Amino acid sequence: MKILYLFNRGLMTPDLAMSLILAGHQVDIIDNYECTYVIDDEICRNKITEAILNVEKEAPYDFVISYNYVPSAAYVCDAMGLLYISWMYDSWQPTLYSEAIVLPCNRIFVFDSTEYKYIKGMGVGHVYLLPLAVNYDRLSEMDLADVDNRYNCEISLLGKLYCDESVNGYNAMKMSLEDNIRYKIDEIIQNTAGNWSDGTVWFDELQKLDYSKIPNVDTADERKKCLLTDDIYYTSICFARAITQMDRTMVLNSLAKRHKTRIYTYEKPIGLIPEVEVHNGVDYMDEMPKVFFNSKINLNVSLRSILTGIPLRAFDVMGSGGFLMSNKQKDMDGIFIDGVDYVSFDSIDDLADKAEYYLHHEDERIKILIHGYRKVCNYHTYQHRINEILNICGMG
Repeated sequence: MKILYLFNRGLMTPDLAMSLILAGHQVDIIDNYECTYVIDDEICRNKITEAILNVEKEAPYDFVISYNYVPSAAYVCDAMGLLYISWMYDSWQPTLYSEAIVLPCNRIFVFDSTEYKYIKGMGVGHVYLLPLAVNYDRLSEMDLADVDNRYNCEISLLGKLYCDESVNGYNAMKMSLEDNIRYKIDEIIQNTAGNWSDGTVWFDELQKLDYSKIPNVDTADERKKCLLTDDIYYTSICFARAITQMDRTMVLNSLAKRHKTRIYTYEKPIGLIPEVEVHNGVDYMDEMPKVFFNSKINLNVSLRSILTGIPLRAFDVMGSGGFLMSNKQKDMDGIFIDGVDYVSFDSIDDLADKAEYYLHHEDERIKILIHGYRKVCNYHTYQHRINEILNICGMG
């Protein structure tokens, strides 16, 4: 098949495009970075339209595909009679919830079962639940041995702490809130942070706030175009990140008191104790798999807006042959076995106890990481997911 792939440099992985090529498809790639997080953009529409028209006389595209949802692509595809496939790796992405979501050209694949049910409840009939995946073909060819100890540590966490106001909307708005609202939000955040046993109770509690008194954290025009209600919009892009900041800070500080614990991040962290080793962020393609392979324990502390889904990080760790310890996520239970493929934790104390145990029981830790590696390689690769997508879209 002939496919137009919209490359999102914000994700920094060409794995989906690579896997489509390896599956024998002809893939043309254009960059959609400039308009990824804009509801609708004329420049983006023109770019996609031009790419489609340039090949139409020779052999038209069978479909357009992207990671995450680009409304401009949907509008173009709908006008030109093309199928538009999007596979979400972000949760509650505001641009997904535009008026374009109902266009018949869409085939939307979502990895979080809670968000999937929400979209179905909106009356959208072309949305499907599809977990994320690992690029076995790429990872299996990499030499992941750590020759300079840059990636060798007992416990590692890779990702943001969400300290900066540019990525943490609550930090940006906090001091402008009325005292009673700020106190209530802070109470929910503090009661939730470091505790994953109550599922999404925190999400339900935050939805009860009076959002008429919450200041806008986005441009007025973009917010008006987003169909998400205020409670979900602000909870997912503001308060969830504030809880995640506290989650990850507490996890790192707790573990670093007893073990060599490192964070790899491009941020300037705030609130970490001196015992936490802060390492520069690493490249997704070349360095990140080495971190996962050479760390004795790899932490997944999910961004809280991922309510039940399995983050891409979990697949990345196991596909690199790493040992995964993750906070409890409901959707994990449908794919992986706790204590066999990975190890879960539901509190800071639970994590501390299990980390101590598996650092001193290497044989059990290695047995689990092998199980996890085999499972993702046998059942959860990009090739598996591409086959599922094409079958669902009637092209298998």
